[in-house]
Amino acid sequence: MTRQAVVDEERTYVERLIVLRGLDVVAGPVHQAPPRPDYWFQLADGRCIAVEVTKALETDVEAGNRGARPRLKRMIHDALARDGLNVHVHLSIPIYLASRLENAEVAHANVAAIVALARQVAASDSDDSFIYEDVDEGDSSPLRTKTRHRRQYAGDLKSHGIHHIDWVLIARSDEPLVTTGGGAMGGGAHVLQQAIDDKREKYARYVVDNADECWLLVVGSAGSTPLDVSVTEHRTFESPFARTMFLELFEDKCVELRTTVPPVGAEQT
Repeated sequence: MTRQAVVDEERTYVERLIVLRGLDVVAGPVHQAPPRPDYWFQLADGRCIAVEVTKALETDVEAGNRGARPRLKRMIHDALARDGLNVHVHLSIPIYLASRLENAEVAHANVAAIVALARQVAASDSDDSFIYEDVDEGDSSPLRTKTRHRRQYAGDLKSHGIHHIDWVLIARSDEPLVTTGGGAMGGGAHVLQQAIDDKREKYARYVVDNADECWLLVVGSAGSTPLDVSVTEHRTFESPFARTMFLELFEDKCVELRTTVPPVGAEQT
């Protein structure tokens, strides 16, 4: 796609934002060259808005399914066998997140953290399965609220240094065993957050002296990704932008995301 084609496509997205959100625009939208955000327009109340456009797409799916998930599985199995830990570790790794595990430092940190948890389970007297999962405040986790007999919720993942994994189940076994699951669907909130994170570093470098606010427009489609407007419900995203919008192309809807400003120096995971 040529640069002009990209510019034209992004203009279409900004125009849909204006229409679907019912914005009273009196000037623009006008394309801007870097280091300014992609587009600028002025509202009837006098405010000038700069808008950066980005896509939330499953570009990581194929790479993650091909390499990162089986590699991590192998690494954990080798570590369990080396340490003589007879446990079954099951990892839910959505393939749209998995390629983030291509980073060797992240992968090795995850292996070390998971093996440490496996060591605790192996040393316990319980035959229960122990589940580790991050759950947003106010969210209802199927693993926490519908746990079956002999399953115990044992804590979150991030505090143990485990990232880009939905949940981990560990139980004692006759031999070291590692299985994985997790498909492309059901993780739209993560896809949206990653799209925001990809623009976070650039945010401080934008030149916005001609605008009162800088917005981010995230574009996705339920027709080709695990994204629809329902993934934004009861979710709070981290974004430094004044307003963060999600344009869902399949149903032609545009919603404003509930956001909080990420702390200074926050790790992008």
